[in-house]
Amino acid sequence: MTEIDAYQEYIRCKHNAFCKAVIRYAAIGKSYGCGRNGNGKFPLII
Repeated sequence: MTEIDAYQEYIRCKHNAFCKAVIRYAAIGKSYGCGRNGNGKFPLII
């Protein structure tokens, strides 16, 4: 594996971790938002 390949893999892993965090926190935010309107349902449409 060359240095360029290693760097590309590093960037890809960082990007994947960032995307997972964004999706996780968006889902958490949606679930907390559902409690405010009182219906108790969890729509996961983002």
